[in-house]
Amino acid sequence: MSSPSSVHFIDSALSCTSPFALSYTDPDKKWLIRKQLILLLQNFPSFRPSVDVFTHNDGNIVNLLFATGELHVSNSASPINLSIWLHENYPDMAPIVFVSSNLGKFSTFPPIHLIVLKLFKLLVVIYRDESDMNQ
Repeated sequence: MSSPSSVHFIDSALSCTSPFALSYTDPDKKWLIRKQLILLLQNFPSFRPSVDVFTHNDGNIVNLLFATGELHVSNSASPINLSIWLHENYPDMAPIVFVSSNLGKFSTFPPIHLIVLKLFKLLVVIYRDESDMNQ
């Protein structure tokens, strides 16, 4: 279960109407973003939601929700730090995922297939259809 403070943070961020409001405009998509971000936090409790300015490669600046946390790949390796930004056109555009450069901290580097598998599972949680949430 995600923490009440994380849910409150997400609700407050999505309902903000000040000049610092998020760049999501469609109310239906905001509802979907809320549900899927909470689902992410429930499945990966090390992640925390936040809001910040995101600058696209073309220089376009937007206010977006993102979650940061650790992805545990194996017991023998250090976790991988990720930032998952929800694009302003989400879910029509995929999340933007950044991997922190903490590769020097690995005592043993996990096999790449384990990293890809865990990342795939994380993205499936983000994109999971609402009908799957009850299973």
